[in-house]
Amino acid sequence: MNLSDLRAAARRRLDDTVQPYGWTDEDLDAWINEACREASLRGNWTRQLLTVAVVSGTATTTLDASVVYVERIKLASDGRILTRKTRDWLDARCFNWEATTGTPTQFFIQGRELTLYPKPDANDTLTIEALCTPALLSSDSAKPDLDESYHRQLLEWVMYRAGQQRDVDFTLPNPEQYEANFTRYFGPRPSARVLQAWLEYGSSSSATQ
Repeated sequence: MNLSDLRAAARRRLDDTVQPYGWTDEDLDAWINEACREASLRGNWTRQLLTVAVVSGTATTTLDASVVYVERIKLASDGRILTRKTRDWLDARCFNWEATTGTPTQFFIQGRELTLYPKPDANDTLTIEALCTPALLSSDSAKPDLDESYHRQLLEWVMYRAGQQRDVDFTLPNPEQYEANFTRYFGPRPSARVLQAWLEYGSSSSATQ
């Protein structure tokens, strides 16, 4: 199903197929995109290969806002896979590590900042295998980056959001039932702390030491 199909299906579910509509196309499109992002955060991520330039003398780069989980990082020049560590690990084991230069062998992530160790002494390229939230569906022909079998379940989120709108003429009682349906299909939403742990440590607990 593409965006147009999903919007039409949402209108049928809402019994809102005759103009003037109770819910605008813009609102429905926004909620469909929210549903795609929510489904993604609950486990149906988009796998992407990201290319990041390595600049000699610069150890830190900012990850794109769409990145949820970094699976592995590969250095283009020699094909090596960088090892994930933490800043605390480097502080404890690598004296004056911030000033060390060479070919990067390790990395750590804090916030959305990716730092290489040692600091690169030559230009290079990183290939990052990452799990990301999906791009917005910006045209009627665009399709969610989910298996087709999940597309109709996205409508549960649209129903939930439509029911939250306060309108005398257009109401949807008990919208929480649709959120519960969505959660049953896609799982509970991870907390902000868990999402940050996934990004920084590669798991919801702690980094591999």
